Amino acid sequence: MPIYEYYCRRCNEKFTQLRPIDAAGEDGTCVEGHVAMKVLTTAAVFAGGLTPEAADAAAPSGGGGCACGRGSCGCGSFN
Repeated sequence: MPIYEYYCRRCNEKFTQLRPIDAAGEDGTCVEGHVAMKVLTTAAVFAGGLTPEAADAAAPSGGGGCACGRGSCGCGSFN
């Protein structure tokens, strides 16, 4: 479930809320009950109960820095 960051103009405060993906387009509500705007979205998914460190270690590499991810274009051949 993603963590959404909101800003409440009336309170002049930022806060985060853990909300379902299907609520992504909805405004948040601060602790005072004011409507707040979404600022930033950060998602973290850990499959199989992996710790964040184990998930990083198990993640595939990005293809040597090549933007296309395949290493076959000129951007990844700076050896």
